[in-house]
Amino acid sequence: MTRQQHITKYISKAMRGIEIAPWHSPIVPKREGFNCVTLDFFDTATLRQRAKDDPQVDDALIERIEDVEIVGSAVDIERLVEARGELGTFDYIISSHNFEHLPNPVKFLQGCSQVLKPDGMLSMAVPDKRGCFDYFKPHSTTADFIEAFFENRTKPRLAQVFLSQSLHATYGGDAAKFCFDQKADPSMVSANKALEESLAAWRQRRESGDDDYVEDILRSFR
Repeated sequence: MTRQQHITKYISKAMRGIEIAPWHSPIVPKREGFNCVTLDFFDTATLRQRAKDDPQVDDALIERIEDVEIVGSAVDIERLVEARGELGTFDYIISSHNFEHLPNPVKFLQGCSQVLKPDGMLSMAVPDKRGCFDYFKPHSTTADFIEAFFENRTKPRLAQVFLSQSLHATYGGDAAKFCFDQKADPSMVSANKALEESLAAWRQRRESGDDDYVEDILRSFR
C-alpha cells in the first residue's frame, strides 16, 4: 500500500474535504477527481513563486501546485471555514507533515472538530524523529501543547527556533542528508552543533524586536 493509499484509506472522491498546505505534493489532488479545497498560509501565486525560487524544487513540480481556496493559518481553520459559512460540512481533513509545524496544535484540533461533520475524519501523516533532522530534539510534552494553547500562540517561541536550528541533524556529515532510514547507524548521525550561531541569532532577534515568523524547516513541536 502506498503512502497516499494509507492516508486516504477511508476517503472516497465523492466525499468533500480540506487538505492542509500540500504545496506541490497534494494527497487528494483535484486533477484526479477529489472533491477537496486547499488551505494554505500563502495564496496560489505566492506558492508558485516560492517554488520557482527554490533550487531544490524541480520545475515539473510547480504544475502540481493546486489553487488555494482558503488562505490563512491552519491554526485558524475554524474561523476561516466559518467565514465561508461551511462549519460542520466537511467529510475529512488531510494534514500531511503540517501538524508538527503548528504553533498551537490544540487550537487546530479543536477547529477541526467544528469544521468536520459529526462522523468526519482527520487523517494526518507526521514524521518520525528517528529518521530525520529532528533526531536529537527532545519529545514535546502535554504541558508544551497546553501552554501554547493557553498563550494562544500564533508563532513559535524563540527558544523553539534555537532548539531546531542548534540540533539540526544530518547523516554521515552530509548537509543534504537530513532524512535517513530509521535503522541507520546511530554513529553516523550528527547534530549541527551551531550553538554560537544559533545563540547569536536568538540574541539578535530579542534585541531588535524581530517579530517575523520563522518557518521553512522549523518544527514547533516533536
